[in-house]
Amino acid sequence: MKRALPLHLALQRVRAELKTAAGLSRDLQGVTGSLAARAGLRASEVRRLQSADLLSQVLDDLDTCLAALSLAAPTDATIETTRLASGLRLGDLAARLYDTDSAPAACAGELDLF
Repeated sequence: MKRALPLHLALQRVRAELKTAAGLSRDLQGVTGSLAARAGLRASEVRRLQSADLLSQVLDDLDTCLAALSLAAPTDATIETTRLASGLRLGDLAARLYDTDSAPAACAGELDLF
């Protein structure tokens, strides 16, 4: 059965996931910075670890772009949830985006215990 979501709602859900990912990125940045300080890394290795900060900034900027897109989306525009599914590997992410009660079957690389 095909289900449709309002486009602005789909964009808001993606924004929420981006915010979560940005928060995870900032947490990882803090942990790697702390570990790097204790490990006595070379300057070139420290510069490579700074990509975690860049990742956080990119995720934040994508959220800003999606906020504008969400506001500009026509209120009557919808998207089929099957379109949202294409390419997603994480069942729990798909479930949050689709507003379903259960996640899709696990894909390759995902451990499905329940």
